[in-house]
Amino acid sequence: MKFKHDVIVGNLGCVTNNETYTEAERAFRVYRRLSMLNYGRVAGESVIWWRNGQIYKEYIGALEKGKDEND
Repeated sequence: MKFKHDVIVGNLGCVTNNETYTEAERAFRVYRRLSMLNYGRVAGESVIWWRNGQIYKEYIGALEKGKDEND
């Protein structure tokens, strides 16, 4: 069975579309790192790796974590 992999980043949207596992893993790691380093447009954003329409891996960014504290 071939899996469909998508990586979605906070305010950027879908950064991969139906990629291989290796490509999706690389994108997830790169954008998670940029988010953690507060770099550029992805600073503090959440990064979600979807596999066949279900969350496979998820990094909750600082911006998302901060929403709970301000409510």
